[in-house]
Amino acid sequence: MTRTEQLLCEWLAHENVKCTPQKAVGPYNVDVALDEFPIAVEIFGGHWHSYGRHATRFRKRFDYLLNAGWLPVIIWVTRNHPLEIGAAKYIISLTKKLRSGKALIRKEQMIHGGGQPCAIGKNKLDSVAIVQCPKS
Repeated sequence: MTRTEQLLCEWLAHENVKCTPQKAVGPYNVDVALDEFPIAVEIFGGHWHSYGRHATRFRKRFDYLLNAGWLPVIIWVTRNHPLEIGAAKYIISLTKKLRSGKALIRKEQMIHGGGQPCAIGKNKLDSVAIVQCPKS
């Protein structure tokens, strides 16, 4: 578990959201899996996730998670967008919606380290990604 993953788990635990780091889901390991709801959090540190082998396997990996009933949340963490408490609050807001019975669209959620949504390019990371995060 990376320090970033550990910090996210600590923030979630502070809000009574239990999670499991490095949980196996089929052939994949999820960085942080919530225990109460099938929310799979992946922390993408830097932009190397959007190139080469990592980008080419993205769609297959996330389609697998979606088809297995998981709601993937991708957190882009970079020097300009470090992990902040806002990312944990975003995940907590998803759990509150699920607890209330509200339906969520089952697609990957993408946020930057502060918790603000990011746009993802039209290619959906099946080759070279175009990820745009709001400037902070």
